[in-house]
Amino acid sequence: MSNPTQQTIDVGAVANDGTGESLRDAFTAVNNNFANVWAAGPVGTNVVIANNQVTTNVTNLDLKLAGNGVGNVVVASTMQPTIDGVYDLGRPDRRFGEVHADYYYGNGAFLSDIDAFSTIDANGVVISANANTTVTFAPGNNISILANASSSTIDIAVDSAPTFDSITANTAEISVQANIETVVSNAVTANSLATTTANVGNIAITDNQITSINANANIVLSPNGIGVVESTANIVAPYFIGNIVGNISGNIAAPGANTEIIFNDGGQANAVPALSFNKTTSALSVAGNITGANLNGAGYGIAHVMADRGGDTTNWNVLVQMGTYTVNRTNWGGVTGAPVDCPVYVGLLEVKTANTQGSIVSVQQSFFPGTVTQDNKKIQFNRSLWEGSWTAWIKITNDGQDIDGGSF
Repeated sequence: MSNPTQQTIDVGAVANDGTGESLRDAFTAVNNNFANVWAAGPVGTNVVIANNQVTTNVTNLDLKLAGNGVGNVVVASTMQPTIDGVYDLGRPDRRFGEVHADYYYGNGAFLSDIDAFSTIDANGVVISANANTTVTFAPGNNISILANASSSTIDIAVDSAPTFDSITANTAEISVQANIETVVSNAVTANSLATTTANVGNIAITDNQITSINANANIVLSPNGIGVVESTANIVAPYFIGNIVGNISGNIAAPGANTEIIFNDGGQANAVPALSFNKTTSALSVAGNITGANLNGAGYGIAHVMADRGGDTTNWNVLVQMGTYTVNRTNWGGVTGAPVDCPVYVGLLEVKTANTQGSIVSVQQSFFPGTVTQDNKKIQFNRSLWEGSWTAWIKITNDGQDIDGGSF
């Protein structure tokens, strides 16, 4: 019996050094190696292996690939014919029991006597079903179903809430087996019905109109759970009743008189004369008090309100908004209209504004250096803006309210 492992003959270290094995042992190993070759084949068979091709040495002789016992023939790479559309897989008297594949491509012209399908993935293929045939359609495909030659009606029993992207019918109505509401376990959804009129339950679809068959019956769009009814286009209706979320354009019957502002009054829209807005003059009118953390703007029309406005600016001529500004400088260089004879560079600048006649605005600035003179007199500097021109700074002390008109 041969040894399944290849046997190597010891030929010594160098030629004729007498260290190799005997001729008998050497040829015994040779015989064993050849026995392994004959046992494994294809020597002594009709199989020929040349380059990357396995064939037979007998013309028209079949080449069989067979596993041992119940072993399978496993292909580890893509299997394809050398010529397109010539070779067959199986034959009428030698058919495969089952074919398992993710997809089937082809025109299906010779598919016949099919009484049941599991799943059909056929883009553009026309399927003519026999009686009592159950077909499960894979999603994302265009399928045409032709009725039997003796009838122009197809009865479709549907379940699991199928959705048909487009249903095209030659007749005016689509008949679903028995009554959809009582027989079908779930609803049928169709995004497009290419018919003159399609009736589903008590709903009639004609052209681009959806109406109720029963007189005076409501049409209810009811999402599941907290879902909403959405529309990608405008919705036009004579009346809207209930809550509306989204943009609304067109004429709306609003409460209140013209220019009155609508506000939430206990969950209802309301308007009163005390709150109005004139779009022509951009004037907001409020009869009561206005409460807020901050009021931003010029504030020319606000009287008797002083607020901390922060630090002063480089040019005091722009400080016309009523308020108190913090002054903290190292020198008066670059400052327009500064009280140049002031002995310090820190203090407060108080700005008072008041509307006068027409568009003329009167502004008064008072600078308090926060210091006193050598004879303990407090100092302040005043000036005014009238019709666009500033007066000179006037130095004032509080000791008898002395005024020095020449120190500025």
